[in-house]
Amino acid sequence: MQRTLGEAVAAGLLVFGVAMSLFHIIGLGFYPVDPIALRSVHLLIPLVLVFALLKRGKRSPGRRMSVFDWVAIGAGLVAVAYTVTHTEEIQFSAASVPDAWMITAGALLTLLTLEATRRIIGLPLVVIAVIFLLYAYLGPYFPGMLEHRGKSLGRISGYLLSDNGLFGVPIHASAAYAFLFVLFGGFLRATGVSSVFMDLAFAFAGRTRGGPAKVAIISSCLFGTISGSGIANVVTTGSLTIPLMKKTGYKPHFAGAVESIASSGGMITPPVMGSAAFIMAEMLNIPYYEVILAAAIPAFIYYAALFWMVDFEAAREGLVGLRREELPNARQVLTSSGYLLIPLGVLIYVLVVEFSSPIRASLLSMVASIGVVWVKEAVDYFRAEGLSGAHPFALARAMIRGLFDKKKPMSLPGMFGALAEGPRGMMEVAAACATAGVVVGMISLTGVGLKFAALLIDLSGGHLFPALVLTMIVCIILGMGLPATASYIVTVAVAAPALIKMGVSPLAAHMFAFHFSIVSGTTPPVALAAYAAAAIAKTSPLAVAFTGMRIGIVAFVVPFMFVYAPPLLMAGSPGEVAVATVTAFVGCILLAAGIQGIMLVKAEFADRALFLVASMLLIFPGFYTDMTGLGLAAVGLLIQFRRKVRLRLSGSAFAPVAPSSPKE
Repeated sequence: MQRTLGEAVAAGLLVFGVAMSLFHIIGLGFYPVDPIALRSVHLLIPLVLVFALLKRGKRSPGRRMSVFDWVAIGAGLVAVAYTVTHTEEIQFSAASVPDAWMITAGALLTLLTLEATRRIIGLPLVVIAVIFLLYAYLGPYFPGMLEHRGKSLGRISGYLLSDNGLFGVPIHASAAYAFLFVLFGGFLRATGVSSVFMDLAFAFAGRTRGGPAKVAIISSCLFGTISGSGIANVVTTGSLTIPLMKKTGYKPHFAGAVESIASSGGMITPPVMGSAAFIMAEMLNIPYYEVILAAAIPAFIYYAALFWMVDFEAAREGLVGLRREELPNARQVLTSSGYLLIPLGVLIYVLVVEFSSPIRASLLSMVASIGVVWVKEAVDYFRAEGLSGAHPFALARAMIRGLFDKKKPMSLPGMFGALAEGPRGMMEVAAACATAGVVVGMISLTGVGLKFAALLIDLSGGHLFPALVLTMIVCIILGMGLPATASYIVTVAVAAPALIKMGVSPLAAHMFAFHFSIVSGTTPPVALAAYAAAAIAKTSPLAVAFTGMRIGIVAFVVPFMFVYAPPLLMAGSPGEVAVATVTAFVGCILLAAGIQGIMLVKAEFADRALFLVASMLLIFPGFYTDMTGLGLAAVGLLIQFRRKVRLRLSGSAFAPVAPSSPKE
């Protein structure tokens, strides 16, 4: 429930947003500040913006801030000022007896953070945090292995104020890495790169059968590289792709399902990954580029399987693509707007080739996003005037005028707007990370994580597969209604230790928990991306969610794949990685064929069963399973080929639906 504020307050929040962006850029890239100071100032993003912009409830005023909100913001500023001026004491508070001021600041920041999280995210994460807080305080009253000595309120409050609680790894990753990437994404969107993604997707896939659905997949994947938000992805790309899918013959619930599942995949697509990649790198103490490299193949398999799902759906329903004249030309798009992709190239080069830090990569990419726009302006000037008619002073005047032109993407007003929007885009992430830090802190303080790991191992009988299934269930249940990043932090804190004890690599254990945290957000009854897509498709959210589960079933399979096949996380020789990727890719095609009931022609029970069994054998690694899977797939294809020949001889064929124009 967002407010409509007066001009004075809105202007103040605009200045606050720009100041926060500049603080992060300067503090991370040029003049490093104390880590506790950085994290505490970063916490002001939800503590100021959420209380100012979002109503406390239905009765809260909608055109002005209430007295409570002003008091909350003032209290947050005072508490943060205390942490900034007492960083040394706070750094040692976890191992010492906190004083009264420290206890008060910790309690105040915790309560304000929980209220800000409730407003922007909802109750589920707050309830989980409160349960863990009560568990820490009421330890002696819990039965069996959950019992512990209990912690005093002062001890809990002081611990939360340290870098083990509110200012722990989650908020550090949010402040040090995620903020700059979100800011970079804002700069990119200001340049118009989103329209380039959409045009390229239409150019490459629009003419194929069921083209708009494939456009939705490709554009959502591309947009997901800079967004990291499933709902934002749905709203941005789905507003165009869902109506087009409906016009070309897809049922509304299927169109919404394609967009919701494709958009949710943006959370597992490097480099942003909804901020989880940064947190994962911090928790595992490994370079950030290792995380995004490990995520690349699972993301590719996810989108490849989804691509074949919609392709087989189009074949089964007889759908065709759009006409050539309705589509943009890829060469023209790249010629006219391809320069906007250069900042993304700079980001990938700095991260993957130079192995540089995410901070340096994001800052250089922001500079590149500004530079390419202004170089293009200069080139356009010379083209218009000609080399003989161009004059340096005239060019300088034109560039200076452009600096103040609100229509220019990287003018001063445009950059000012991007800087102001950065903190607003971080409100949910910062609040979720701070509250998740409360949960992680209480898990660390009470030692319940080790107890849960022992319980999980006992329930699974020491066998890996049951342990993975139990972990999957825990991740999905804990993640329902939570943002993916918060869900990942909570679930990995309780589930990863057990998997690691059973021989799973730490990276695979964290990736497993993260993937199912994403799945929890697309699983009914709580499937937020499905609700957003259903609103655009004008159909039932539950129909979208359940259809999304069917076509996105690979999301339930991929995490098991890379646990049993580490080469899918780039852990192995190039040959092992290549073989694992190819067999998994073929397995996903067969899985799509088995689920959709069609390959060359519509499948019957025998060949459909062969495809499903072959897909499982190919998805899980091993020479004998791969050979058996390929053999079964060959038998299924032979059955399909013979049936196709018989259908051709009998004159039976699918009648394709005529393509309709998006302009109709």
